[in-house]
Amino acid sequence: MKGLDQESQHETHRVTVQLEGRLEEIALRLKLANLIFDHIENGALVTDKEGYILYFNRPMPVSSKSMPNK
Repeated sequence: MKGLDQESQHETHRVTVQLEGRLEEIALRLKLANLIFDHIENGALVTDKEGYILYFNRPMPVSSKSMPNK
């Protein structure tokens, strides 16, 4: 009976470590996506295959100081 408990604990630990690694990967991908979308000047729109909007960001306002002189 004790061996079964240790085996169960080992399996729980293994699954937990796998999930933690997966969560770290997802968090990193989300951070990267946010960095990309936050730096798009003209705005971005992401839809699913049915055309529903999943993500939309507003373009950053452009000040006259950041515009090149003509």
